[in-house]
Amino acid sequence: MRWRMILISLFQLLLTVQIEAKTKRTKQCPVQNPNSTSPSSSLPSLDGYLSLNGVAFGFLPDEGVDGGSGEDINQLNQWTQGKKAYTFGWYAQVQAGDTEWKGSQLTETIQQLKDSGAAVFEAAVMPEGGFDGSVAPAVCGVLKTIKQKTGVAEVRLRYGHEVGYDSQGAGWTYTGTPEEYKTAWKSMAEECQPDIKMFYSPNIANIQAYKDWIPTDPKTVDYIGVDYYPSDSGSLTSDDYAGKMQEFHDDFTGINDPSWSHVKFALGETAYTGTLDEKLQWVKAVCGSKDKLVNLVSMSWFNYAPSDSLTYDFPWCKRYSGWILLILLVKGSDMRIVSSSSDGSRLAQTCDGSTNGNSRRSRSTRVRPKQEEVDESELYDWLPFEAESPRRKNRWLREGL
Repeated sequence: MRWRMILISLFQLLLTVQIEAKTKRTKQCPVQNPNSTSPSSSLPSLDGYLSLNGVAFGFLPDEGVDGGSGEDINQLNQWTQGKKAYTFGWYAQVQAGDTEWKGSQLTETIQQLKDSGAAVFEAAVMPEGGFDGSVAPAVCGVLKTIKQKTGVAEVRLRYGHEVGYDSQGAGWTYTGTPEEYKTAWKSMAEECQPDIKMFYSPNIANIQAYKDWIPTDPKTVDYIGVDYYPSDSGSLTSDDYAGKMQEFHDDFTGINDPSWSHVKFALGETAYTGTLDEKLQWVKAVCGSKDKLVNLVSMSWFNYAPSDSLTYDFPWCKRYSGWILLILLVKGSDMRIVSSSSDGSRLAQTCDGSTNGNSRRSRSTRVRPKQEEVDESELYDWLPFEAESPRRKNRWLREGL
C-alpha cells in the first residue's frame, strides 16, 4: 500500500502540472520550435512522437544478448499514451570481405519496425576484420530493402559507430586507420545515398579526433553526432554538453563552413546510470542544449542492461521510472516535478549503477544486484491509461528479474 500511495501522489502531481503547462511553458526547457515542425524537410513532423524542445526522441531497445532481458520498440511504445518513439536503433556486425552479407540482425527487425511507426531507423553496422568498402553493395542493399518493406521515412547508417574508441580494455576495437575508414565510408556513401542517410558517429573524444576520422567529402555525410555517456552527475547540464559538442557541431553543420550546411546533428546513443532524477536531468540537459546546438534534431536512448560495469537501467527502473520518463516526454511537462519522493533514498539505491562506460562492448555475465520484489498488481490497477504488468505481458521481464 505504501508504494501505491507514493505513486498515486506522484501521478496526481503529474496531471496537475500537465494542466498548468497548457497555459505556461516551462522556463527550464524552452521550446524554440513547435512540435509540429520536423527534424528535416524530408521527415514527418514530430506530432504523435516523443520529443522535447523540438528534439525527437527514440530508443535502442535491449537486444537481450549482453546480459539484458530483451525487449522491442513496440513494448516501449505501449507506455506512451499514443506517442511513439521517433528513432529506433539496432546493431549488426559485418565481416571484411563478406560480399554476400545478408544482414539478418537488421532484417529480423522488419516487422517490429513496421509495427512501431518509427520515423527513423538507425542501423549501427560494425565492421569486423578491417574497414572494407567491398561490402558496401551488400550492406546498402539490406538497408534499402528494410526501408522499402517497412515504409520508414528514413534509414540512417551509422557505419563504424564510435570509431576512434580505444576499447582494448573491454576486449573490443575496430581494426584499421582513419584513411582506411574514410575510403570504406566513401564506398558506402556511393552505394547508399541518397536513399540511405550517412551518419558519422564517433566516440566521445576531442575535436582533433573527430577531424582525424571524419570523411573528407561533406557530400558523403548527412548527419554527425557523438555517442556520449556522461561520466558523472556534474556533467548533466546543457552547458556542459553543449560545451563538449559546440566546436564539432559548428565546424561540421555549416555554422563555420557552408560546405557542411546540409548536415544535421544527432545523438546516436546516450544514457545515464544513476537515479531517476539524474536520468531526467540528462534528458532535459540534452534538449536544452538546442539553444546552442541549433542543428540538433534527435537523440536515442540506449536502453540496454548488459552488465553492472556498463550503462544500463535496472529492471525495476524499466518497470516504474521508465513509464514516468515516457509520460514526461509525452506531456512535455517540467521535469523538475519528478524530484526525490519521500522514498527517494530507496529509489536512488535501487536504480543506482556503478561506473558509466560506453555501450555494447562487454560480453561479461556479472551478476546484477538482486531487485526488491514488488506486488505489481497494486501498481497497475490505478493507472489512468490501459497498462498491464510487464512481467505478465512482456517476455523481456521474465521471472527472476
